[in-house]
Amino acid sequence: MDNNGYIKIDGRVYYVPIVGLTRKFDFLEKSAERTEDGILHVQRIGTFENWDFKMADIFDVFEYAALISKLSEPNVFHAVDVPDGDGMHSATLYFAGITDNLRRNSGTDHFWKDLSFSGISQAPRWTP
Repeated sequence: MDNNGYIKIDGRVYYVPIVGLTRKFDFLEKSAERTEDGILHVQRIGTFENWDFKMADIFDVFEYAALISKLSEPNVFHAVDVPDGDGMHSATLYFAGITDNLRRNSGTDHFWKDLSFSGISQAPRWTP
């Protein structure tokens, strides 16, 4: 994976390694209707390529905090480099379902683990 397994968002590489990446293809239909003869007629708007990310547990609290800040900032859409069959492409995504767990608390430092989140496409990757 490009960026040596790290995630690149809005042109900045965050040095929190990606350890799991699931790609999903979701279809959005304008209409879907089954006629009396049993045939389904579908008008597709497009195919959306969406992602589920799982990040490694790291001890660099500053880099982790920077990534969490980026994932949860008020700006909704972000350019994210993601792999495809031909290498990498930049997709415009918004982030959802951001979760992590406190690993340990060391005074003023908080170490987190199990960071995962979804990247949802703003626009279809493919249209009919």
